[in-house]
Amino acid sequence: MHFAGLRQHHAFDGLAQTVAAQWRLFNQDMRPRMLAMGVSDGAVSYGLVCGVGPLGLEYMCGQQVPNFDAVPSGVGRLIAPAHKYAVFHHSGHVAQIGQTWQAIMNDWLVQSAWRSAHLPDFERYDQRYSASTGEGGFDIYVSVIAA
Repeated sequence: MHFAGLRQHHAFDGLAQTVAAQWRLFNQDMRPRMLAMGVSDGAVSYGLVCGVGPLGLEYMCGQQVPNFDAVPSGVGRLIAPAHKYAVFHHSGHVAQIGQTWQAIMNDWLVQSAWRSAHLPDFERYDQRYSASTGEGGFDIYVSVIAA
């Protein structure tokens, strides 16, 4: 899957606030530009964890694109290879997403027969989710391999 969007680095301290600000910027500026250029249909958005380090992570707010041919320079790009994913549904408000991620990574993954594949993990926001209210739910995809 090819994704294009807004990529930014975030420190773990204040992560919820800085990622929320990134989504606001994406929704106000980049999503309309991508729609106008015909790069994406805008139906589904993704929050992609591009890399994690000891002090923070790189995150991209984006949309799936068929390829990068029409994606202008300066727009973030990411390819998520075909792989096996464990899928979790987050039904609460988006503000509680950190708790869901922590439960997946610190509880489920540790106790399961799987371990991280260290590929991009992502959130998939479809028609169930309302960006204006933060409600409606969305799915979290975690790349896994057998432990």
